[in-house]
Amino acid sequence: MKKLYSITGVVIISLIFYFILRPVHVIHAEQYESNAVIVVDHLPLTNKGKISWWKKTKSSIAMRYQFVNAPENASENYIIFSIGSGFHSEAQKDRFCLRNVKPPQNCIDKIPLMTIHKSPYGREEFMMD
Repeated sequence: MKKLYSITGVVIISLIFYFILRPVHVIHAEQYESNAVIVVDHLPLTNKGKISWWKKTKSSIAMRYQFVNAPENASENYIIFSIGSGFHSEAQKDRFCLRNVKPPQNCIDKIPLMTIHKSPYGREEFMMD
């Protein structure tokens, strides 16, 4: 019986570490002037982890998806959505449709995970959903 509890404990701890430490996958991103939408599979569990992830990866996302720098003295907004159950057609629900994904399966359910507002002076504000 003790062996069963030990194995169960190891499995539970392993699953917890998997969900905490698994990498975030950016599925798609696109820019609309000084606003951008980023679609991910998930974000870290804690707000601190989400902010840390953003600070580490924002420049690589901008390079990979060829974001253009906003004009000086302009604010920028980034909305990070969850992919949820994948890409869908627009017809059924209130969905956000991406213009750089081929229709009809170019819309995602609106599941915002985090919004980042960057002021014209460079200050970043984070809103978690």
